[in-house]
Amino acid sequence: MCSSYGTLFSSKPDAATHIKDIAQPQDIKCTKEELSVYQHAIEDVLDRLNYDRDRKWSAEWVEDLSKGCSDAQVALIMLVCPNIQTLMFEQATKPRQFIRLLQMVGSLNSLKPLLGKLNIGQLSIPLSKVEDVFHEATEFEEGYQMFHEQGPVIFHLPRLRFYEGNLLYGDMLAAEKFHHWQPGSSPVEEIALRVSTIAGPTLEGILKACRALKKFEYTHNSFLNQYNELTPREILEALLIHSETLEDVRVNMHEEVDKRWEWQDHLECLYMGIRLSLLRSLKTLTVSCQCLTGILAGPQRITALMDARCHFRLRKLRALSNAFLKAWNH
Repeated sequence: MCSSYGTLFSSKPDAATHIKDIAQPQDIKCTKEELSVYQHAIEDVLDRLNYDRDRKWSAEWVEDLSKGCSDAQVALIMLVCPNIQTLMFEQATKPRQFIRLLQMVGSLNSLKPLLGKLNIGQLSIPLSKVEDVFHEATEFEEGYQMFHEQGPVIFHLPRLRFYEGNLLYGDMLAAEKFHHWQPGSSPVEEIALRVSTIAGPTLEGILKACRALKKFEYTHNSFLNQYNELTPREILEALLIHSETLEDVRVNMHEEVDKRWEWQDHLECLYMGIRLSLLRSLKTLTVSCQCLTGILAGPQRITALMDARCHFRLRKLRALSNAFLKAWNH
């Protein structure tokens, strides 16, 4: 990133306004000349935003750039390129500057009514034009551990419409962060949570924050089972928030995997049920047999399921399934 971008930025500083898509760079150390250019750019933008008056953050940022940290590099690009529309990045090894940039963006966006007095226009705030975000981790067994810090701010970028997260780890800490936001305050219309581990309250917080969701996709991460995660019923209840706008739902729970659900006394958590018909605008539904009815499509059985409970469950779900089909057809 540094050598090619530094040459371009130092010779043609206005070129930053034409960059619309970025992908996370690799760790590459900068030259002294490039560091000087970057330091001036960082201080110039932060001065215009009336931020970091003591230059402490700027100094730490430049220090990370001198070490070749990709986290500092991608944060720099986000800071100086006002017209970025698409972000594609993975979890950084030491996400110090990127998180601080997101925190600054969140603070400035929350103070929009006061920005006029500070002579800060809406388009001057970094990431104000971002519409699509692709967000991922690379470690299957750990997942994206920083989602609770980055996700809530990203979801509230003013023009964001599409969010895709891969290997996300949305624990209760993330739930607390999302529930702090006002309902309907996020402009996101399409969400894809792929190979992810999300707690029920976290999904509820994410969807409540969205103003009018149109498409939702969730794929269970069978590699990460650190706690009893999202069940089909929790997914449905969260989706009902957008019953009038949701058009496309795709859920893959990998039903052949034991997800450690505590379902023995809560059989209804195994399936979505007839309330699925309350999604009045739904046009496309892609789910497994178990998500739809509670019955596995194949001969598999959950190992802890007792025979007596199995027979009881099937009788109950058979009746519910018939009721579901009747309600759905109407």
